[in-house]
Amino acid sequence: MNRKKLVVVLLCVIILAIARVLLFKSNEKKPSESTRLSGSTSTQSTSTGNTAASESQPVSADVRLTKDEVSKHSSADSCWTIINGVVYEITSYVSQHPGGTEILRACGIDGTSLFMQRETSSGESIGSGTPHSSSAQSQLEQFKLGNLEQ
Repeated sequence: MNRKKLVVVLLCVIILAIARVLLFKSNEKKPSESTRLSGSTSTQSTSTGNTAASESQPVSADVRLTKDEVSKHSSADSCWTIINGVVYEITSYVSQHPGGTEILRACGIDGTSLFMQRETSSGESIGSGTPHSSSAQSQLEQFKLGNLEQ
């Protein structure tokens, strides 16, 4: 009888150990905001059917993605930008930007030259003056709200 109890206890311990390993793997720390632009693709659907950063507020269906609408989001508290004709809501990334507050230059405007060439519209070089990496360009997609309306 003691042998049967020992076998049952050992089986329970093994099952609990396996469950703990599986639970630990599924609860591994989620990528932080600062690592999101270096590999994570966490997104959520917005009410317009586009994807946006998980901390972003969904865009209501009646919001039109126009230059006028983008211009209303020109601060660190609400930062939208246009890059190559696509509107991005980057508010949640502002405080994590490796280039510091330089990212605020893109809020509320067409930031294509700032992102692609790291230049202002007047040709002033910003930061390193080199384009963002292709990885950064593809990872920008997590902040996409949709195409700019003409």
